[in-house]
Amino acid sequence: MVSTVELNRSRNDGPSLTMAFEVSMRGFITSSKKIFMVSRPWSFVMPAICTSFGFSLGYYMFRTFNPLFYVAVLLGTVLLNASVNVLNDYFDYVQEIDTRENTGYRLHPIIHGVMSERGTLILGIALGVMGLSLAIYLTLYRPLALPLGLLGVLLLYMYNGPPFNLKHRALGEVLVFITYDLIVLGSYYVSTGMISSAGVLDGVPLALPIAGVLLVNNLRDVESDKRKGGKTLAILFPNFSRRLYLFSMLSPYVIIVMLVMARLLPPTSLISVLTSLVVAKRSLKISRELPPDSPAETSQIFMLFGTLYVLSTLIGNWV
Repeated sequence: MVSTVELNRSRNDGPSLTMAFEVSMRGFITSSKKIFMVSRPWSFVMPAICTSFGFSLGYYMFRTFNPLFYVAVLLGTVLLNASVNVLNDYFDYVQEIDTRENTGYRLHPIIHGVMSERGTLILGIALGVMGLSLAIYLTLYRPLALPLGLLGVLLLYMYNGPPFNLKHRALGEVLVFITYDLIVLGSYYVSTGMISSAGVLDGVPLALPIAGVLLVNNLRDVESDKRKGGKTLAILFPNFSRRLYLFSMLSPYVIIVMLVMARLLPPTSLISVLTSLVVAKRSLKISRELPPDSPAETSQIFMLFGTLYVLSTLIGNWV
């Protein structure tokens, strides 16, 4: 027979076990959220728009669209973007560029105790491997998918990985421009099975403002980057960098008109030019005042323009 003491003990243990499970689950969810946040999910809109445009352009050119290919490329580019974000924090910490004093505006995986150095490195590599695994799958149907994916990984590593560290050699903006234009080209290739000038040239209006996000971030952080011994374009040529920022935000509209005239884009893509006045006003204000949220505001401008660029190109077949 079960004694009264044992029955009482089992009754008392029930709530304790339930409470312990709830506490552990809350801890797991909180930790998972923090790990997700260190990948900087707000930046995922950039590869998402570039990928969507590549497939939108492919549909306009050849009326072809494979939803499985689209999901694979979209997920792959987002994973690679998350990988470089995490590895960026790792390398900047190891190189003593990121400190508690200059990372207060965002969650840093190592400085704020979310993960260890080793854990951050492993997470960054794991995200990159997962992104590349999707490129390997696509190689079964598109032979150049893996080479393009590997090129993208190399470019991402060169951003601030040793010995390249182009981020702190005033070449970060150039590298970002090339990388995101490559995403458009790669997406167009997976969609159509073809490499063409349209896949390169039509991606320029998207790659320019994305480079502008990095440029305005460096303009805002000039003083802190100087103290860390950085050599960004904004430090070396501050006045030129402000003008270059405006160029990166406004020149896409001129380029779109030229691409439509060259019949590399449908006339409907001109709809995206409707945002030019709003973008010009906000970009001028940002370049003059450089508010603390200037990178976030520039990202919002890109989202508005990029979404309209994708949709206006997509409907080119129906108008």
